[in-house]
Amino acid sequence: MSSPQEPPSKPPDTDADAKSHFHSHINTLVSLTSHLPLAYLLASPPCLATYTTARTSLPPAILHHVIRTFIHALSYARTHADHPSPFPSSSTTPLSTFLHDPASLAQLYAACILHDLGSVCNRSSQRFEIDGADAACDILATHTHTHAHDGGGSGSDDEPFATEAQRREVWLAIALHATPQVAERMGGLVGLVRAGVARDFAAFAVAHVEEGKEEEEEEREREREREKVEMEAVFPRLGIEKVLGHAVVGQAVERPGKAPRGTWSGALLEAWRREPGFEGVNPAF
Repeated sequence: MSSPQEPPSKPPDTDADAKSHFHSHINTLVSLTSHLPLAYLLASPPCLATYTTARTSLPPAILHHVIRTFIHALSYARTHADHPSPFPSSSTTPLSTFLHDPASLAQLYAACILHDLGSVCNRSSQRFEIDGADAACDILATHTHTHAHDGGGSGSDDEPFATEAQRREVWLAIALHATPQVAERMGGLVGLVRAGVARDFAAFAVAHVEEGKEEEEEEREREREREKVEMEAVFPRLGIEKVLGHAVVGQAVERPGKAPRGTWSGALLEAWRREPGFEGVNPAF
């Protein structure tokens, strides 16, 4: 199994091409969501760079997955906006912030859209999540124009990635997206990206339903299923489980250090070694 060294080569976009693709993409997202300041993303150079990088680097199956992850994360934030985390270790940022604050929405967008970038940019012998997190922060820093000092601060609505602290949140969300339980406990951006990923792979555990609210939860489940059908009609799955699993294993076969024991990529590699000729979905996916 070969390992991709660099993102697949595609003809470079002109600036006009990139902006046209991005505008069309945001308009599609607007049609699938509601009452969100998504138009803000159009004015964000880092968000334009985020989408352009994903569109020109990721295979279609993975591109569709990261976009669905963003939509799932928005849906989760909407239905849990007023639910405080029961864990004292969690971020104190309420999920409603990611629905109404443009800068927080931009951070969520970048973290979701770039969370699998490491599956195609084989930069080092570290886990693909870390490679992706490093590459994502390089992109955000390169395309953020600011006179602010790196090293802290809250930044501004116009510069959601201006400081090291802001980019670190995106780094953590990407680096931990395949680390269940830890990511959920952290809450905030990290937990929200994890929720989006898990929902797209139907791996999100439904919380205990309070007595007397069973019908309400059943209606939410029906709504989630309607959203899923509509979303996958626009962004079909295209065998994402097989495509992503093979990409991660392909890197690990060449660089075993990318799949340490006890990690998701490590489990994928071990399963592949037991049956290296298997061409279906990796049993450990």
